[in-house]
Amino acid sequence: MFIMTMAMVVAYTPVFTQDNAYTREDIKHFSVGVSAGQLTDNSWIGLEVTLPVMHHRVGVRITSSVHWLEAYKVQFDRWGVFSMLSSSVVVYSHINERSRLYIDLGPVLIIPQSGVSEKKVITGVNALVGIEVFLLQTGNTNLCYNFGIGINYADAYADKLENSPRYSNGFVFSNGIRFYF
Repeated sequence: MFIMTMAMVVAYTPVFTQDNAYTREDIKHFSVGVSAGQLTDNSWIGLEVTLPVMHHRVGVRITSSVHWLEAYKVQFDRWGVFSMLSSSVVVYSHINERSRLYIDLGPVLIIPQSGVSEKKVITGVNALVGIEVFLLQTGNTNLCYNFGIGINYADAYADKLENSPRYSNGFVFSNGIRFYF
């Protein structure tokens, strides 16, 4: 649904031309974004802020997300929740006028709900490779759609559930929007 909505937005927004195409100089400020995705079989939604470190090439991204634990829902017929906080280094490489590749790598802190695990905080690492597609530029603001795939590793077990299933460990799929200011 989200991808279909974004495709319709792209179809009805003015396309970038030589006069209004973004340049590397336009994308040097901070960004704010919202994203959603899947981490193994757990859905999530998150907010992020990215600060530039090296002009056009490297940034630092702070992300906070809420995840719904599918294994908890299966056992108790209600959602178990865990939160993730991450701070990562993001490296960019321009593909063309309207898109660029990014690699996002950094540590994560997992904060499980008390009904999920005995542990209060669990550490891990996250790596993601994605593409940003710039959709619209108005003044100093750029809107882009982003999507990525990666992995998350954490030694996280839902030890309060039957068979102590692992969570927050496996493939990550992400998509969302970012506003560059």
